[in-house]
Amino acid sequence: MSLYSTIRLLALVGSGLVAGAMAAHTVVLGTILTWLIDERRPAELHSLLDGYRKRYLTRIVVYWAVFALHFLSISLFAVVAWLAGRGASLALAAAVIGAPLWLAIHLATFGRLEAKAMATPEALTETERIRFVRYNGVLHVFYALCLGTAFVLVALTPP
Repeated sequence: MSLYSTIRLLALVGSGLVAGAMAAHTVVLGTILTWLIDERRPAELHSLLDGYRKRYLTRIVVYWAVFALHFLSISLFAVVAWLAGRGASLALAAAVIGAPLWLAIHLATFGRLEAKAMATPEALTETERIRFVRYNGVLHVFYALCLGTAFVLVALTPP
């Protein structure tokens, strides 16, 4: 197996894992969090988050480790594809869409509000609560689509 094929496989597997994890996060946890904040249930939210942190902290660490490997593999794949002259434009698009784009949007726009909602939901102003409820699902669906698109773009590169 060539270096190109090996890195492509890593990028493909990493993209699929991270896209699936983000889709699951969006559908399950994101929906529950939005509902609890929309219904003004901070006690239940704290209970959920405390239990989530205790039982799933390892999974969160694993998710971020897999995301880091995904980001490194699609970035490396973009470089290797460019050097090999095989699917360079698709690989570069996957590298840009698969991490920096959605991560920059999240950090620049919604990240602080989400962190505040997770840490102290009762401290949200009414405007912040409405903004969280309005954008949490939409943005996370966008992130899942970005990661899914990265997966498809890597899959479309020549083997």
